[in-house]
Order: sequence, then structure tokens, then C-alpha cells
Amino acid sequence: LYSPSKCGMKKLIWVIEAYLVSFAFTVRFQRPELSSNFEETVDYLLAEAAHLLGEYSFLSVLLFILSLGFLKYMEKFEGSVRKGAVFLPAFFSFCIYKGRSFQDTNSWDYSFGSVVNFIKFVAAFIGTTIFLRHALFLLQYVYERFAGSPWQCRGSRWIFGKYCFLKVFLLLLLLWMPVLILSFPGNLCYDVIGQIEQVIGRASYSVHHPLLHTLLAGGCTELFYRLTGSYSVGLWIYVLLQACMLASALAGTVWWLSGRRFARGAVSHPILLLILSVYVFSPMYSNIASTAIKDVPFAAAFIWYVILLAEVRIDPGRLRQKGFTAVLLAVEILMSLLRNNGFYVLFLTGIVLCAVWWKQSGRGERLRIFLFLFLIPVLLSRMTGNILATGLSAEKGKAAEMLSLPFQQTARYLQLYRQEITDEEKRAIEAVLKDVDEAAAAYDPDLADPVKSLYYACGQVSGREILGYLRVWFTEFFKHPCVYAEAFLAHVYGWFDPQVNNAPRYEAEYDLFEKTGLFKTSEKVLLFSYRLADRITPLGLLQNVGAYTWAMLVLFSYTRRKNQSMTALLTPLLVSLLICLASPCFYLHPRYAYPYMFTIPFLYGLAERSRE
Repeated sequence: LYSPSKCGMKKLIWVIEAYLVSFAFTVRFQRPELSSNFEETVDYLLAEAAHLLGEYSFLSVLLFILSLGFLKYMEKFEGSVRKGAVFLPAFFSFCIYKGRSFQDTNSWDYSFGSVVNFIKFVAAFIGTTIFLRHALFLLQYVYERFAGSPWQCRGSRWIFGKYCFLKVFLLLLLLWMPVLILSFPGNLCYDVIGQIEQVIGRASYSVHHPLLHTLLAGGCTELFYRLTGSYSVGLWIYVLLQACMLASALAGTVWWLSGRRFARGAVSHPILLLILSVYVFSPMYSNIASTAIKDVPFAAAFIWYVILLAEVRIDPGRLRQKGFTAVLLAVEILMSLLRNNGFYVLFLTGIVLCAVWWKQSGRGERLRIFLFLFLIPVLLSRMTGNILATGLSAEKGKAAEMLSLPFQQTARYLQLYRQEITDEEKRAIEAVLKDVDEAAAAYDPDLADPVKSLYYACGQVSGREILGYLRVWFTEFFKHPCVYAEAFLAHVYGWFDPQVNNAPRYEAEYDLFEKTGLFKTSEKVLLFSYRLADRITPLGLLQNVGAYTWAMLVLFSYTRRKNQSMTALLTPLLVSLLICLASPCFYLHPRYAYPYMFTIPFLYGLAERSRE
């Protein structure tokens, strides 16, 4: 029964895995060495060998011992860990090293730039995958223990008992109020400045920004200016309004989870306290709540949309109730109108839910699902949007907003292979990007706006010219696919890499608003506080986009294995991630990810208790 050879082999595997894990934590990458920089070939080979071996210190030895102990501890879960998915930790490991490479070099040189870097990348990739596979299993184990815990205390029973919604709503507003006052009349983003200018007559209306939000933010500012003679007061009232909208949506998640009863019992108080702790301690909520921006009311509508979808999934009979369907339609239309890409969330989610829930429903339920989750809200959203655009004589938007990634790939291609394009290809590109040399010079791997501005400089671009450009873009992919791949990874890696810090505080200024707050330097105090919080590991993690993307993908994997009925509820979040990938950049704009970042805690509260 006892095989010394098998025992010895297992110990050897532990040692190898522990070495790879410790190597992954200490590995250092360098840009590829050029042999031409060395007098002798042997000097070049010795330098490459030194880079491959790296530096070994007390920390390396300590990490090796800790890794060995960790793997030994995980032996008691060996069967469960072995059954766990490998793809997800491998994907996360890939994101880490690709992110590090593109953050330092704007290329994948750390992975494929040289033989030495490739060997180091493979070893570190395997080591990180091993560690993450075990770590994710442990997190799932702890999560299920928390979710199944019967623990309660007097304080938790009070918070999650009667008037739960009101208590959480007032708590959040109370915590945010100092920031709202200090930032008076509100932290400004350039988007909202343009929207307010449309309402007060300094600019014409445009569907570039959602017209409903333009009327909401600009109308509130203009109304209170007429009542008080101060644009600043009007803007601050709007900021208070949007803060209330967000606080109500977050309070709604806790209220719904605490009041819902599932077949497996109520949601545990430890899980509810964890969700509330995220809302309380994450700096991103007070930061964005005090920022005048369209993403706040949109995120609030998005959260309510997911809550209502969860209600429909658990109790399909709710679609028979006129009051519920009226609320559902109102939320769906608001989400679609408060941000332009909200319509795509509604449209794609409706298609997926109709397809997935079709087989699980009776004939009458299928019709109601199709009507109330797709057909009626899509038609009403489009109709309302067209009425607003026509009534305000709003200018139409341009296709450039959806072409950020192709423009980035073309610009990078022009930087490297400008001499290879034909005259015909040049004319097709310049029809939408003005000048190929300017496009190449404007390329910024992290931001699409410089290249995209050339599109706007062309004036009116016809659909035929856009199609001509896309044909050239598609053709050039087959000539140098690696250029397109690098441009894509440079454009999107920040959404997947928790090592990227992208939690800003906008600092736009506008002559109508005098930033006073409680004292002259209050905004500087806030700016310092948020930057400091981003550097404190627990607080920084609570607002890190990459960490929430990982959390969403982990939840998707978990529900696929243990709660498939809930997997479809992640569709709006996954659509939001796709919208992020198509956005102009990730640096300084984590707000694009707020819809799924704000909804993740709620879905983690729902996932375990609603298991089939």
C-alpha cells in the first residue's frame, strides 16, 4: 500500500512547484539585450545567462520555504484543487505578465522579445498559475463557509432587519456628505461641462452625450441658477441628486438580499456585512458620487436593472404583475437613455436572456420574457431617444466612438510599416484619419483620443469611406498580425491587470463654477486623500478595476459549475466589460467599468444562497 517511489516523486513535484512559485514572485524582466552592444559573443551569452538566473537572496529562500509550506498545507484539499479549473488561473497569470510588459515597454518584449525572456516568462507563468489555482480554491472555500454561516449579532440583526433600505441609504449619504461638502460645487469632468453648455445655450445639443442626462444635469444647474443666481448651487444640487440615486441603488442590493428567502435559507449576515463593508470602505463610491458625471445615474439604473433581473429569475411570475413590469420597463428605459452604451447592454442582455431562459420557461412565460426583457424596452428606448433628439434638434453622433481600437491598430501599423502601404490604401486611411503621417505621430498606446481627433478633423465622413477604411484595416491585419495583437493588448490590458492603478479624481475647471468648498485648498486635500487611499493595499484593492474584472470572471466560473441558473445574470456585466474594451482608454477612466464593479458585491451575495 505504501510506495516510497511515489512519495519521493510527490516531494520532488512539491519542490519544483515551490521553486516555480517563488521564482514567479521574484522574477525581473529586462528589455532584450542586443548582441551588437557586446564586443564578444561570449560576453553577450554571459549577460543573457545572468538575466536568466536572476538574483537570489534571503527573500528568495524565504519565499521558497513559504511556497513549500503552502503547497504542503493544500495537500488536504488535493482532490478538490485537482478538479478545479486551470484555464482561469492561467488566464490571470497571462494578464499579470502581459500587463507588466506593456506597462513598461508598450510591447510584449518581456515575453517574446528574446529567448531568455521567453524562458523566464514561461517559468513565471507556470509558477503564478500554480499559486493562483490554489489561492482561488481557498477563496472559494472561505466564501462558502461565510455564505453558510448562521452567525448573527444584535448589530447585524438591527441593520438588516426592519427599515434596512433606509438605514443603509442614510449611512452611505452620511459617509459621503463630508466629501460632497468639501468638493462644493462638485468635482468636474469635461463631459458634464459640455452637457451643461448645451442647456445654457453656449453649445448646440448633440447625441454625443446622452440627452436625458444632459437635460438632467444641465437643467438642474440652470433651474437653480434662476432661483438662486448661482450656477455653483445648481451644480451642487445635481451632485446631491445623483449621490442619492447611487446610494439608493446600493442600499437596494442589501435590502433585497436581506429580505429575500431562498430554498437554501436567507443570505448569511457575514456575507451581508462583507457587502456593506465594501460599500463603506471603498473610496471609489464617495469619489464618483461627488463627481458630476453621467456614469453615476447610469450605474444606479444598471444596479436596479440587475436586481430586477434577479427577481424575475427567482420568481418568473413577477412578470404577470403590472406594477412590477411598469417598474422594470422604467428602469430598462432609464438605463438605455442615461448613457449611450446602455442601449447595447439592454439589447444584448435581452437577446441572451431570451435564448437562455427560453427552454426553462412555459409558453406564457416565454412571451412575457420576450416582451418585457427585450422587445418593449428596446422599442420604447429607441422611440424616446429619437423624440428627444428631434425635439432638441440634436446633432448626430459620429462612428469614431466605436472605432477606437481599429484606429489604434492602424496608427501602430503606420508607425512601423508606413512604407508598405499602397497609394490606394493611403487614400482609404486618409479619408477617415486625415493624414497617415499625422496618425502615426499621434499614436499613444494608452489613449485613442489623439488618433480619434484626426477623424473629427476630417469633417463629414461617409459610410462608404468608413467601409473602405475597414477593408484596408482588415487586409493589413494579415500582413502583420502581431502589430494588431500588440496594439490590442496595449489598449486593453489595464482592464485585466490588478497591478494597474487607475482610480483618478477629475480636476476639470469651468468659469461658471467657483470651487470653494469649506476652505480654499479643500479640493487639494481630497485629491491627496484619494491618491493616498489608492496606495494603501486594502483600500486600493477595493477600487481596482482589474481586481473586479477578476472577481467577475471567478464568479462566472463558479456559477457555471455550481449555479447555472444564475450565470445568465452576469450577461449585463460581461457586456459592460466588452464596452470597456472598445472604449478610448483605461487610464483615468475606470468609470467605464463602474457598472460591473458596483454590481459584483450584490451578485456574490446572491450566488451561493440561490444555488439549485
